[in-house]
Amino acid sequence: GCIKLASVTVHADNKTFLSENGILYSKAMDTLLLYPPAKSGTTYTIPSTVESLERYALSEVAELTVLIIPASVRSINSYAIEHCAALTAINVDAENENYTSENGILYDIRKSNLLIYPSAKTAADFTVPNGVETISVCAFNNVSALRTLTIPGTVTAVRTEAVVNCENLTDIYIGGSPVIEEHAFDTGSEFTLHGLTGSRVELYAEKYGISFVSTGSYTVSVVAQGELTGTVSWTLDSLGTLTLTGTGALPDTFNDLSVYATSVRIINIGDGITSIPYD
Repeated sequence: GCIKLASVTVHADNKTFLSENGILYSKAMDTLLLYPPAKSGTTYTIPSTVESLERYALSEVAELTVLIIPASVRSINSYAIEHCAALTAINVDAENENYTSENGILYDIRKSNLLIYPSAKTAADFTVPNGVETISVCAFNNVSALRTLTIPGTVTAVRTEAVVNCENLTDIYIGGSPVIEEHAFDTGSEFTLHGLTGSRVELYAEKYGISFVSTGSYTVSVVAQGELTGTVSWTLDSLGTLTLTGTGALPDTFNDLSVYATSVRIINIGDGITSIPYD
């Protein structure tokens, strides 16, 4: 990016964009488009007119240590705040209905999604709070102080690039068997995954050649099951494996299974299945 850019100026007659104090917004000032990377100042309070933060709105901002998000903000792009090496805290107005913060860490309002752990936080160890279900894209990005990360069993999904470029991170403990997306842990250094034998954590470690230490055994359970026809049945387990058994052709639609579509990771088709619809 333009890491030396300190200010953006927009002509007063421009009908699309507007600048204030060198920061670029939409004309209505309801969208934050760009906070210049080299802008001086350690604290930035987003104006109360802003409703959304666009991709790379705050990227590689060198001096910013505290970001204050007002009640008006309703949407933050997954890549809106990244590579801000000095950022220690993101504080959200208590009246915001979409986001919240705790100890300077950004969450969705339900605290089910950990969105951003500021890069310059100094703790060597961090335990994700119980109740969090998703570790978002770029949640832990260039956090150099972090050495141990503990993810509880309530977490069901770790998104791609959730933990990236945390060069001193040596150990990640995961309590359950969450869905772990491709390249979720791209730390930039060697680390050890600690998890349950037979869980998705072990499978991920095997796939990417990551050191794995067992903390116990994972029991695979049946999440749901049913019949597609009078002779074909299905079972979905807690690892996301869908098994189709019985004899005959599969039906054209899987209405009973549609609610579980996002949970399916592997499909096993039994030897008695004779036909699969393609449309």
